[in-house]
Amino acid sequence: MKKYFFILLITAVSTSCFAFYGKVTSQNGEMNFVGSLHLRDQENANYNFFCSVVLISPTKVLTAGHCIEGLGRNLYDDVYFLKAHPEFLRVGFSGKYYGVKSVHFTRSYFEASGRASEDLVLIELKTSVPNISPAQFFTGNYTTNLEMYMAAKGVKAKTKLLTAKRHGEAIVLETDGSVNGTCGGDSGGALLTRVGNTWALVGILMFDDDGENQICVRRNTISYGPRGHF
Repeated sequence: MKKYFFILLITAVSTSCFAFYGKVTSQNGEMNFVGSLHLRDQENANYNFFCSVVLISPTKVLTAGHCIEGLGRNLYDDVYFLKAHPEFLRVGFSGKYYGVKSVHFTRSYFEASGRASEDLVLIELKTSVPNISPAQFFTGNYTTNLEMYMAAKGVKAKTKLLTAKRHGEAIVLETDGSVNGTCGGDSGGALLTRVGNTWALVGILMFDDDGENQICVRRNTISYGPRGHF
């Protein structure tokens, strides 16, 4: 049985609300490859913003699979609704919005169980995002205590790597949530580390409330390695 994640408490609020606990504001343009995911549906306008995204090429972003599945299931009673109707989605970067051409779940998302269900979605945009350099994938080793930052909604929060384990095709990362961690709406954000003067994308953030419907839950954060199998 698939484990469902919390996304739907973030309704008609600013995308700067509820971003992490223990956060600090990012410097201007520092992590501008992290954007926002929005629903284009006047009948469900409260769900305008619902998750974060990471730009990995001029026309492609990654987000959490449960963002797309969960909203489709809760609003339209169809887990595939937003895949079948990408026109209901738009992606935001630096105050500009871009239409969605297609939505792709990882091949294990609906087939595997537990953490082997690689919780990622690849979104293809209708047009390129100008003037923003896409995030570069991390190519180093996953070492314990590797210093990292979580990034979403224009803020960041420092953390460190506890474990990196393979579950089926998925690389699942666990980071320390004792001081800083994710909140509702942070799913799809970036887990980053510094390589020289460049931010490298280590994982895509998840937020799980264990069904308690809490905005922020102080626990270790789970992320998925960004090289998804689509």
